[in-house]
Amino acid sequence: MDPDTVLTDAALDEFLGGQALDATTLLPDAWTDLRPARQYALDVVLDRFKRMSPPVLETDIVDPTELADAVQLGAAMRLYRLAMTTGDRDEIFADSYHEYKELFELAIEALSPTLASGEVASTIMTIELGRR
Repeated sequence: MDPDTVLTDAALDEFLGGQALDATTLLPDAWTDLRPARQYALDVVLDRFKRMSPPVLETDIVDPTELADAVQLGAAMRLYRLAMTTGDRDEIFADSYHEYKELFELAIEALSPTLASGEVASTIMTIELGRR
């Protein structure tokens, strides 16, 4: 699945207040756009779907934009993770990284996209079972 069909660089940059495409703030030196961050987040989301029972494949998902919120949070998490390891404001970036990491996990668990079969995939949330 192409990350451009889920979330654009412009939408991600707007979500992050215009600082994502600013080469002095979040964008790693080797990157020219935000596609690697968006691809990373999309891969994580799709991997989680593959591990569901029954598995949900990317071809089963009818509307990729239903994944946009989770991919947006995951891409932000990725950008802050990379920024905190290379920048001089690592404490600020670390706080943002941890915040986005938690939000990304919650967004993945809450996903329930419409499938090609017409059904809605149940959420990925799991229930802990205790021994009696």
